Amino acid sequence: MKKITITLILLIASSAIFAQETKEDQPKHEVGIDVLELIWLKRFEFSYDYLLNDSESIGAEISFFPKNEDYIENEGFQDNFSFAANYKHYFSKKYAKGFYIETFAKYNNGKVFMQDPITSNYFLNNSKKYNSVEAGFGIGYKYVSKRNFFIDTSINISRTIHNSLNSNNDYNVPKAISNIGITIGKRF
Repeated sequence: MKKITITLILLIASSAIFAQETKEDQPKHEVGIDVLELIWLKRFEFSYDYLLNDSESIGAEISFFPKNEDYIENEGFQDNFSFAANYKHYFSKKYAKGFYIETFAKYNNGKVFMQDPITSNYFLNNSKKYNSVEAGFGIGYKYVSKRNFFIDTSINISRTIHNSLNSNNDYNVPKAISNIGITIGKRF
């Protein structure tokens, strides 16, 4: 009986020691923050991705945009809050790393400012609130370290498919928006 017990213990221990890491052992969750948006636009954008398998993930991003008059004066609008849901497909043979494409849908809530037709300046004291829905596409590259920290660089473009100010020509919600991001985070 002792020989069987010792043999089973040695078999289990050797299996655990020499077992190769399988895809089931890989981390399934990622959290990150877009540092480029934080530095450049002063916007807080947090992301979460769930890795479905070695080549697919689904995720969500949430953004908060505190008042930034420099940005408003250049763009004429401000997203105060946005929520996006995305799907990514990775083309690398490694587990959810490397080059990918993504598609996403996004909800925005914010303010749009009236523009002076003569000077093209925006009236910061004359704004309307808006809600909009966008659909978009992007490409990116994700590097993941051995300790499961990652850097994700991406570029995407989206089109507004609905906004609450469609009939008001004095306030223009952007029709197409491009975005560049550098996200750092951790897999677990």
